[in-house]
Amino acid sequence: MATPEEQITPADAAIVTTGTGRKGPEEHDLPESLKYDMDLCLEILRNVLGEYNPELLSTFDTVRHYAVEASAEHFAELKDPNPDQDGLKEAVNVIDNMTLHDAQLLAGAFATYFHLANLSEENYRVSVLHERENNVPVDQAVDPINELTVAYHQLINETGPAKAKELLNQLEFHPVFTAHPTEARRKAVEGKIRRVSELLEEYKRLGGSDQKECLRRLYNEIDALFRTSPIALKKPTPVEEADTILDIFDNTLFNTIPKVYRRFDDWVLGDKAGLVEPACPAFFHPGSWIGSDRDGNPNVTAKVSRAVARKFSDHVIAALEQATRTVGRNLTMEAETTPPSAELKNLWSHQKEMSERLTDKAALISTKEMHRAVMLVMADRLHYTIERDADLMYH
Repeated sequence: MATPEEQITPADAAIVTTGTGRKGPEEHDLPESLKYDMDLCLEILRNVLGEYNPELLSTFDTVRHYAVEASAEHFAELKDPNPDQDGLKEAVNVIDNMTLHDAQLLAGAFATYFHLANLSEENYRVSVLHERENNVPVDQAVDPINELTVAYHQLINETGPAKAKELLNQLEFHPVFTAHPTEARRKAVEGKIRRVSELLEEYKRLGGSDQKECLRRLYNEIDALFRTSPIALKKPTPVEEADTILDIFDNTLFNTIPKVYRRFDDWVLGDKAGLVEPACPAFFHPGSWIGSDRDGNPNVTAKVSRAVARKFSDHVIAALEQATRTVGRNLTMEAETTPPSAELKNLWSHQKEMSERLTDKAALISTKEMHRAVMLVMADRLHYTIERDADLMYH
């Protein structure tokens, strides 16, 4: 008879079934925070499935149980409590005896389950990285969590500061994005997964009625995630496929990449970061196959490539316009308390020469606030760049 330590616990079963398990014995017992998130998600999903169709919930539990049995055979450190039962065969038999409609519902239930397990693991991984970073003194020579600082510190030791800086300025990273159908997910699904992830983080920090409200929202999102088709009703065009990359840009790249630059500057420049010229170059240069794979997709014509390029350009400029306008609205320092520099006055003069209409509008909104006015003119010029106004756009 297996000992309690060797038995497959519910937590072990969850991680084995979701595919997040590993063969190392230290990973058989989930970390408490990860187990908490996964147990909460599973409880909500089971309630959702039970409300939708009790028979679906029963089948989900049965197949999940058999999957745990089958997975246990591949983990040397775990002892199967039912060694005579062929879990994989039993699971296959259950699915084979289902109608196509019921099998599709079961697939949707497990797809939702795997989404929830994956985002729980991602949340845990991020929390571990933050915890590790918090344990690193800010005055330490390198940040072990930030490989860029480790590599740069090694360069300085091997080549000297001047050569290391020269090599750093040559750093380039060119990720190329695609919309491969096996990797693509609907924006509707992505949005729900993202909101569930955020709500899980909130839930652990809240209490009382606020936590109850958060739980209701979790139920709503997980219920909607299960009921939402993972596949769009029609095949997206190459221009529509561009939305996949734009979603990544909006929710990850536009905010994360500047943080990477600033973190590097914080470690290299210390207290001078933000007061002197940045040390980290803008090395991130993304690209995309979408709308440009002329050989692999006969539907991608020169017209399509141009439309996708325009879509990418306009979207990125619009994000930059919004960020510029936000900065401008916050620069409300009056000229008396924060006198504009000679460089700022010179820039304002150039802006007035270019368009008195834009500068008059900015000056009206920002009386005696030149810092704000200059930024608002920049934001307006970015707007007219999207509009392709030859007189006002950036060239």
